[in-house]
Amino acid sequence: VMAADRTLSLDNTLTLDASASLDLDVDGITGAAAGLMFAWSCDAITTGSDDASSAVGDDACAVSASELATSDESTSFAAALLGVGTFQFCVIARSYRGGLARNASASTEITIVLDDVPSVA
Repeated sequence: VMAADRTLSLDNTLTLDASASLDLDVDGITGAAAGLMFAWSCDAITTGSDDASSAVGDDACAVSASELATSDESTSFAAALLGVGTFQFCVIARSYRGGLARNASASTEITIVLDDVPSVA
């Protein structure tokens, strides 16, 4: 799901994308097009609660709750909503084919920093 753990600056947009998720019972189609539904969550690992750029300390994930309250395969929002810190985002992909519910999950760790992050080519 999404990408590998990564670091981004406070002024970036954070995009979480699970569109490559697949249901093995559906050939050649991924994500929502394959009938998958998604549930997103955020856990603050560390926050910059002493930093003016921090959203709300330990409750930093609460400010992104409306963006994560989607069953869509992806979501985007300003990293500044969370503030400086390290956050773990998890997505659960659900399939309800044939009357059976199946779930799979994946997570990624995102670190948000105050300064620009250098690009590596």
